[in-house]
Amino acid sequence: MGDDTLQTDLEGLVQHAPGLAMVIGRDARIRRTSEPVEQVLGYVPAELTDRHLGEYVHPADRAAAIATVSEPGDPTDEPTECRLATVDDGWARVRVVPSAGPNGGYVIVDGTDTGQPDDGRTALPEGTSDGFLAVDGDRVVTRLDDRAVELLGRGREQLVGDALATGLQDEAGETLDDRLATAIATGDSASFDLDYGPTGSLLAVQVYPSGDGATVSLRDVTEERRVATELEESVAALHQLYKLASNTELSFEEKQSRVLELGRSYLGLPYGFVSKTDDSTQHIVTATGDHELLQPGESCPIERSYCRKTVETDGILAMHDALAAEIGPDDPAYELFELGAYVGGKLVVDGGLYGTLCFAATAPRDREFTGSERAFVEVASRWLAYEVERHEYQAQLEERNERLAEFASFVSHDLRNPLNVAEGELELAMTAVENEHLEEVAWAHERMRELIQDLLSVARGGDEVQDPSTVDLPSSVDVCWRNVETDQATLVVEATGVVEADEGRLRQLFENLFRNAVEHGSSDAGSATRDAEQAGADVTVTVGDLPDGFYVADDGPGIPEDERDQVFEAGYTTAADGTGFGLRIVEQVAQAHGWTVTVTGSAAGGARFEFTGVDGR
Repeated sequence: MGDDTLQTDLEGLVQHAPGLAMVIGRDARIRRTSEPVEQVLGYVPAELTDRHLGEYVHPADRAAAIATVSEPGDPTDEPTECRLATVDDGWARVRVVPSAGPNGGYVIVDGTDTGQPDDGRTALPEGTSDGFLAVDGDRVVTRLDDRAVELLGRGREQLVGDALATGLQDEAGETLDDRLATAIATGDSASFDLDYGPTGSLLAVQVYPSGDGATVSLRDVTEERRVATELEESVAALHQLYKLASNTELSFEEKQSRVLELGRSYLGLPYGFVSKTDDSTQHIVTATGDHELLQPGESCPIERSYCRKTVETDGILAMHDALAAEIGPDDPAYELFELGAYVGGKLVVDGGLYGTLCFAATAPRDREFTGSERAFVEVASRWLAYEVERHEYQAQLEERNERLAEFASFVSHDLRNPLNVAEGELELAMTAVENEHLEEVAWAHERMRELIQDLLSVARGGDEVQDPSTVDLPSSVDVCWRNVETDQATLVVEATGVVEADEGRLRQLFENLFRNAVEHGSSDAGSATRDAEQAGADVTVTVGDLPDGFYVADDGPGIPEDERDQVFEAGYTTAADGTGFGLRIVEQVAQAHGWTVTVTGSAAGGARFEFTGVDGR
């Protein structure tokens, strides 16, 4: 699961968000919107897709909004306030939350109210869900509608003729009375949020001065703000997860611990743990929190675990009150762990169940897990499963490399030592007597040495290149050609420039390709006798440039199309005296550099090996 997957998960979350939300690209164009955009702004979501944000932002806010979306930012930073145009020529106040994602994308969250144009009206409007009231120059209520009475939580007879809660303060700490007085005195309309103590509601207030008084609109935005805050927190948590996934300096164990800490903080739950399950047992692998049974190394029968229900659930299992949900006080899991709140997701590795990622608390939660919280656990579970899969693959790779190292040691010492003895004895024998069969023995010894060298190259050649250098390609090709017995073969160097590579291993690549071309350089290169050693003497080998790499081609008989997928397999050869490892070594060198190698036919009918994705080209 890479960066793009996390970004896609974030955009999907926004699309299904309960409040107004948009994803804005780095180019300030609207990428995605949530369904409530139609209720809040009046636009059908499809109308907004790919439109420039600046078309909808209030002119006074446009520069700040565009500046906010032009660079990556931390979603925990203070959001930028701005106004978006509604379809009926009004303005909706929103907050722009920055994103740290790799593909751009900024989330616009519904912040407060949908304001109306300042048209200087004084009459109380009809047909709106907002509450309206009128005040005189002394900020005394002269009239109000039923919705305003409901929002203020007092009787009409108590409100009319009374000052409007002079002690109340807005979010900036300024009293409501002061804000009304300033608006009436200056004639400027005002918009602000009011934490209205008598009802515990958050009210969006707009003041429209007129004459010696003002019309005041009230809207309860408590739920909107809650949804907006929930979405902002979810976006921030997902981006923290993205940054965690992108941190290459952390070990696998550190990443596991940090995702548990992130989940505990976001969900407000004290326990987080990763389990590995089999048919009969749950094993705690990693854990945070002080629950004595949820610690690394602890285990229990699967039928006594909460994870058994997580495994059985399609998607995320979320129980804000376990006793009121599927687990009762007599359930063996509750009897053992006594968890009142629980949310967990499955970890699927290599197509099979590995275990679970879970968060829990002893006490039940006072509210259900939201869709955003479930989405976080789902994304975290998918990412952690990917990390587990990669970690296990790396462990298997290291184990294989250890076995290869042991094999290389065996080949290097246990085979070379008796070969050295045999060559020494042969040299003495050839000095003492003349026998044509001794030449065959000498050739066999040389053949064994070549096989040993190729085996060592294959066994040791799989590592990634650690310290590449700038290598002049034409010079390296010339040196490699001189190192190979090419007889009358011809080299044509059309390649230019440099590559970033391990010079020693690059020479391995070229020398093996050159040997391959010479050994297979004519139609009888597969002859069963060593007398055909000069079969490829007249072959021409060309090294040339590609837009992002280079190629090596020859004019020999080529490689049959139905065999091209096999040529890089260890042991594949059509030459009687070939080791079958040369092209395997070529592929290993390419893979170690992160290059792609493909084999095809050359223009002259021979073989052509193309290397792409080469740094420095």
